[in-house]
Amino acid sequence: MAKLDCPGFEKYLSAFDFPRLFADMLGWNHASYEAAWANDTAGDTPFSRRTVAEMGGMVAIQVVVHTSPRRWTWTKPPKSSLPPTSSTWNCSATSRA
Repeated sequence: MAKLDCPGFEKYLSAFDFPRLFADMLGWNHASYEAAWANDTAGDTPFSRRTVAEMGGMVAIQVVVHTSPRRWTWTKPPKSSLPPTSSTWNCSATSRA
């Protein structure tokens, strides 16, 4: 297995450049279809999505949720509350003042 180029990986990840991250860093194929952004909703929540890469029947999809005026906060629960093999993250929304 090839060694991961961490600075390159970080560069694409921090720029949210997922098509290049998957193709250049992880060796996936560029998306052959649905590469343009499509708008949709889930209940009352609007979001945009696009296919960024594919490999061996698997597809990587980028989803951007359009929320307002909420601010999402991701926190990792204390280790004492997790089973030994878990790495679950919690998400909570708070209204902006």
